[in-house]
Amino acid sequence: MLVAAGHGISGTLISAELYDPASGTWGATGSLTTAREVHTATLVPNGNVLVAGGVINGLGHVVPSADLYDIGLGFMRPDWQPQIATATSPLVLGGSLMLTGSRFQGISQASGGNLQDSSTNYPLVQLRDFDNIHVVFLTVDPIVGWSDSSFASTPVNDFPPGPALVTVFTNGIPSDSKYVLVMSPAASPTPTPTPTATATPTATATATATFTPTPEPTSTPTATATATATSTPTATATATATPTATATATATPTATATPTSTPTPTPTPAYAAQVQQPINADGSSVFNVRRGVVPVKFTLTLGGVLTCALPPATIAVYRTGTGGNQQIDESVYSGPADTGSNFRIDSCQYAYNLSASVLGVGTYRVDIIINGQVVGSATFQLR
Repeated sequence: MLVAAGHGISGTLISAELYDPASGTWGATGSLTTAREVHTATLVPNGNVLVAGGVINGLGHVVPSADLYDIGLGFMRPDWQPQIATATSPLVLGGSLMLTGSRFQGISQASGGNLQDSSTNYPLVQLRDFDNIHVVFLTVDPIVGWSDSSFASTPVNDFPPGPALVTVFTNGIPSDSKYVLVMSPAASPTPTPTPTATATPTATATATATFTPTPEPTSTPTATATATATSTPTATATATATPTATATATATPTATATPTSTPTPTPTPAYAAQVQQPINADGSSVFNVRRGVVPVKFTLTLGGVLTCALPPATIAVYRTGTGGNQQIDESVYSGPADTGSNFRIDSCQYAYNLSASVLGVGTYRVDIIINGQVVGSATFQLR
């Protein structure tokens, strides 16, 4: 039990004490930043105590501030608390977590009670999973290192994909946690061979003109003898001309092959969806049929690269068994958070809440459909 501030012999108090019911003893703890009385002390859900308002010495001087008490740290002063401005999200497994902010090296040091102090400016970075409270502390990258305003971790591996919180501790003082989404690396796409056009030669007919020679005409003279009284013979030659034939070349037209154009197919986006926790990718998930809903979550890759540009997608649910797959109508499993068979888009992933109690005991397969094609599936059991 925490007793903080109030009124004493000396006036308004700034101190605080803890009571241990097991031992029946009181012990001092860290003081408030401001003395106050007639204030409020509220237990918040994470176990801290918020002390707010009040007055000083009962004179009506209102205290316009608040103190937050943390078990183990006492009343934290915001000026000493590290602050996270940005964090890598989505964080792909195998990659480094990059943080920016302030006071990552703190503003104090530790001491052993002598003149030799011990520097404690090394930030402890905690990554905590939402679903199963898996916690790891990340070590700093020895090459990139860290500063008062930045931190780079070694590659993050062996951590469950899904939503998580990152917190920086400096000198034991935690920062406010930052939300990050941890994702599995995308599978390497299989290259699709591109067909190569092969040219087929076409024979071209060539017309050849053939010249046929014609014999030259030959003149044949004919002599005619005429007897007269004067005995003077006259020879008359008559030439008969034979016409010369002229050779005419006939050209045969050449056939020219006309190439045929091959249409170029329009590529279809290569989407692939990966199921996320709480459903295991290997189909080993088993849920209680009375749990209410089964959250179905998928992330999406385009051409093997993780993307947050998510197109509309729908869900299809099948009950599997020896008799084959039986599709279930969406009116059976849809809940108030969903619209028909349409997935919701939340933090770079698809989400749908299946009503487990109405589905009943059995093995089920869910498909995610984009542009009429199934791009991912998941299997689970209800018992």
